[in-house]
Amino acid sequence: MAAPTYSFENALTGKSWVSVAAGDVISPAPIAIWVGTAGDLALTDAIGNTVTLKNVPSGTAIRCSPRIIDAASTAADFVAIFG
Repeated sequence: MAAPTYSFENALTGKSWVSVAAGDVISPAPIAIWVGTAGDLALTDAIGNTVTLKNVPSGTAIRCSPRIIDAASTAADFVAIFG
């Protein structure tokens, strides 16, 4: 899958989000990730720091700026939200 990006065209149409999948590189970094299906959310930031958030419920928006949603995530149906 091609890396999702927030583009100038998205800004013109008012789109401030993109659907992303585990393993995707997100560019630029979002202001939040919405989790559609519950599970563990593994994230990596721009300098390589990683964290796994355990048992994230479905329908949760987490304010964070990851570059990658790691393939180790068991949660699914992610949406990257941009400011």
